[in-house]
Amino acid sequence: MKDILLIQAPSRLQQLQRLKTRRPEMDAPLPLIYLAPYLLNAGFSVEIIDLRIDGVAALEEYLRKRKPLLAGLSVMPGSMLRSTIALSRRIKSISTETKVIWGGTFPSLHYEICVGVPEVDFVGCGDGELTLTELAQALAESPDRSDFRDISGLAYRRDGKAVVTPARGPVDIDRNPVGAWNLVDKYMHRYLGDTGVISINTARGCPYTCSFCYNTVLYPGFKRYRTKSIAAVMEEVKYLNGKYPLQRLLFMDDDFLAHRSRGLHLLTAIHRAYPHLRSRIDARVDEVKDVQFTGQLKELGLESVFFGVEGVSGEFLERIRKGCDTNDAIEAATACAKFDIAGTYSFTCGYPDETISDLFDRVSLSQLIKKIHPRSRCQIEIISPILGTPLFAQLQQRQMVPELRPDNWTHFSDWKSAKNKPWIKDGRFYEAFQLAFFLAFSTSVGTDGDLRPVTRWLSLWSRNRLGRVRRDLPEYRLGNYILKKMIWGLDA
Repeated sequence: MKDILLIQAPSRLQQLQRLKTRRPEMDAPLPLIYLAPYLLNAGFSVEIIDLRIDGVAALEEYLRKRKPLLAGLSVMPGSMLRSTIALSRRIKSISTETKVIWGGTFPSLHYEICVGVPEVDFVGCGDGELTLTELAQALAESPDRSDFRDISGLAYRRDGKAVVTPARGPVDIDRNPVGAWNLVDKYMHRYLGDTGVISINTARGCPYTCSFCYNTVLYPGFKRYRTKSIAAVMEEVKYLNGKYPLQRLLFMDDDFLAHRSRGLHLLTAIHRAYPHLRSRIDARVDEVKDVQFTGQLKELGLESVFFGVEGVSGEFLERIRKGCDTNDAIEAATACAKFDIAGTYSFTCGYPDETISDLFDRVSLSQLIKKIHPRSRCQIEIISPILGTPLFAQLQQRQMVPELRPDNWTHFSDWKSAKNKPWIKDGRFYEAFQLAFFLAFSTSVGTDGDLRPVTRWLSLWSRNRLGRVRRDLPEYRLGNYILKKMIWGLDA
């Protein structure tokens, strides 16, 4: 029986959450949990190591003892991309015969960059369950094999060049409805935390066409939005509720209410079977603005919603193909406030031709949302153009995207960095603004754990600061510099 190792990379940002709160929440590594049953059913031995919790020493010990056939890493962009590159090098230095495969949204769409990392042997493109299983079977049968063109959804290097096989169709997400949660039993106390929350996934993709979003390009030629059957979801919820002290479900679907009646029916089924469970979802503001519908969600245990608001002006929202407007955000805030549902309102910035006034329009809307909906928080990200999206094509026409090399893309792909984004005139100001915005509007939701007193004080100070001074933020520039050094070191 060959060993397969699945790894959740460490996160410096996760560690820094402790500056804000004493007990930050941590999501379970769902991609690994949902991949594992396919490998187990094919006869492989599977181990999951979460390096956000375990030290690197645990990984090194496993590699020396087991010499796994494959090491699979779920890869995120930005600072975690850099960490994963270093981690892949460490794996190869200890177990040279172990093949390294990267998976996830970023590698799927940027495989040419990822196979440029010498220590990365393969990239899984799209849904990875069948691709990884077929690759493991091929390597178990012939470890020295060099031609993998018969395995769909795979990228690799051959003769120094990137090779990508035909796209693999999306998997049937009802096929293995319950993830291999037993493989993360030793970590469950951290995932559950004090609030008893477990993240699950009941759908993949999104039917909308926002110009910056990976969902518009991740499944070319295939159906972009798929849902698990309610019966399959209930099977997993039954398993989790029976095994762990479960109090809340965090649905990691990109848009839980994209199929509104299905979302309502699912929450109804869960509430009838497990009335003690509360739920947290992601949704669009236009899906939660109806007061009657939002009241139904509350009765079914909804306690918080994450909204992608992005911006303010109608012209901007139309340009990014958002499909909803600022009034929708205000109505959603009003509805959530009426039923005491917490809300996170996420904005983006750093678009071509954006002005300082555009930035502070987001501040004004956040202030209004806070006034309407006290149990809310707002956050802002600096856009990172994703290869294949309309936004990327626009910047590529202007010759403003870097070469497809890993060292160029660690910062370029980071949603908390303006570095390597030449269309942003004053990158340091944008980063300082993002920090001030985060501190000003990211508290008081009730799902933040035990906030530190200094966090509350900084929130009040920052809200006042953004409301009065609009042109420079020197203290936040300094704070951002220190944080970037903590995250990036000499490469800040």
